[in-house]
Amino acid sequence: MPSSRKPTSETIQDLHNFSIDVQSREIYLNSHIADCEEESGVDWRMATKFNKNIRLLTTGSAKEQPILIHMHTVGGNWEDGLAIYDIIKSCTNTHITVIAYAHARSMSSIIFQAADTRVFMPNCIWLMHMGDMGFDGQAQSFEAEAAWAKKDHDRMLDIYVESAYGSMAYRGKSKKQIKNLIDRGLRLKQEWYMSARDAISHGYGDAVFGDIGYEDMETIKKIGNDDNNG
Repeated sequence: MPSSRKPTSETIQDLHNFSIDVQSREIYLNSHIADCEEESGVDWRMATKFNKNIRLLTTGSAKEQPILIHMHTVGGNWEDGLAIYDIIKSCTNTHITVIAYAHARSMSSIIFQAADTRVFMPNCIWLMHMGDMGFDGQAQSFEAEAAWAKKDHDRMLDIYVESAYGSMAYRGKSKKQIKNLIDRGLRLKQEWYMSARDAISHGYGDAVFGDIGYEDMETIKKIGNDDNNG
C-alpha cells in the first residue's frame, strides 16, 4: 500500500479502537487506554486484543505478507507477556518486525525478542530486571509460588541468552557462560539499563530507526518481502 494512501474514517476508527491497520498490516501494541488510570502495562486485555489482531492478519490471501508492530508499553504481567511472545513466535510463515518506542523494558523487552526484526527508536531505553512478585495466602502455597518463580527466572534467562549468543558483547562465550553472566548482572544491578546501541551490541536488537536499511517506515514495512517472494 503506497504511503500516499489517505486514511478513511473506518481506518481511523480501527486504529484508535482496535489498534490495527489491516490495509497496511500494522498493529499497535500498547496498554489499555483509560483516562482514569495510569498505564496498566502488559495484561490480559493487551494479550487478547493482540491475539485477535494477529490472527486477522495471518488469514486470507495476504497472510504471508510482513507485519509491522509498533510497541509502546512499560512492561507488565509475566504470563500475559509470554502469551504475546508465543503469539509472535507462532507466526512462522510471516515476517514480523517490532519497533520499540520509549522503552523495551521488563516484560516488553521479552516480547521484543520474539520478532524476526527488532528496531529501536533512537531514544528508546532498554531495561531488564528480575521483576517483582507479591503473595497473600498459606505458607505451602507461598513455597509453591516461589519454586515456580525460579522456573520463570530460568525461562527469562534462556530467552535473553538465545538473543545474546554470538553478539559483540558476548563474543566467544558459550550459552552457559552467557547465562551465568546475565544472571550475575541482573542480581548485581537489579535494574540493568542500556541505550539502544548498547542493547544491540548485547544481541537484544537489530537496528536503530534511521540506520541504513531502516531509514523510514516505508522501508521498514518492506522488510521480509524478499523472504515471501523467494
